[in-house]
Amino acid sequence: RLSTTFKSSTKAHIGPTSKVNLYLINNSQSYRDQWDIIGMVLNRSKRLCEEHHAALIVFSLTQPEQVYLDRREQYLAVYNITEPIVDFERPDKELLATCKQFNITCYATLHEVQEYANVSGKRGVNDGDAHYNSFGNHVHAMILYKYISEEIIS
Repeated sequence: RLSTTFKSSTKAHIGPTSKVNLYLINNSQSYRDQWDIIGMVLNRSKRLCEEHHAALIVFSLTQPEQVYLDRREQYLAVYNITEPIVDFERPDKELLATCKQFNITCYATLHEVQEYANVSGKRGVNDGDAHYNSFGNHVHAMILYKYISEEIIS
């Protein structure tokens, strides 16, 4: 877990399964392969839903380093990288593109989570933890409810 890495005095190793690969602009074939696998899983899930007369709707969940500037700075320091070689919106972009490829309804929550964090001034995660606290869960639930009530029910 990244939060454990923050407490370490050594730099984190950047390998093929490192979390930093989520955001690197120049990445390996293994990264592309992982998104191909995700696409296949989503496509299979969509077909299973359709077989049962249901719809698959995919929502992204943000990571603290995507939302909070101090967590982003910690993240960059842990991996000893500079921001121009990373794109913190990349996972959302990849998910949206993958869903589009398979005609799957997808909603990226990143910008709305950032907006809630900026407007409220509250933290959706606790220091030293990468998991959402009750406020972070509440924000994601409100975004999901808003989407479902506006896009699905109406």
